[in-house]
Amino acid sequence: MTRAPSSVRVSAAGFVLLALTFGFGSFQLGFRHEGVPGPGLLPLLTSVILLPVGVRLLLRPSLLPGAGPVRAAPLLALALLAVYGAALPYGGFVAPTFVVLVVWVVAFHRRPLMHAIVLALLLSAGAAALFRPLLGVPMPLWPWGG
Repeated sequence: MTRAPSSVRVSAAGFVLLALTFGFGSFQLGFRHEGVPGPGLLPLLTSVILLPVGVRLLLRPSLLPGAGPVRAAPLLALALLAVYGAALPYGGFVAPTFVVLVVWVVAFHRRPLMHAIVLALLLSAGAAALFRPLLGVPMPLWPWGG
């Protein structure tokens, strides 16, 4: 049996750490709120799924293929999602979602700007219509709280 590269073990440990972070964070958010599922339910379910997978990969890293070089695109995608998460409380839902979708489609999918704008408009409007009016999720759609 060949020994797994240290990068595979580090990745598996990061996976376990992510699952534990989701799990502990879910307890702080709470599982129920006013008789309905609370904001901590989804992170808890995510950690319940991720933790056994991460532990399995940590114990048997040979299940993972050899890790290649680190590429910039996934790191840029994570940075973009972090900026999106930070912008949501200040920009509402629609504006940050639109901007992130345009940047994502142009940067990662190499589509023309007009194609990205049309797609971002459709997806942002569809998501806003789904979450607020149809599902009744109380969230500000615009920076001014509307």
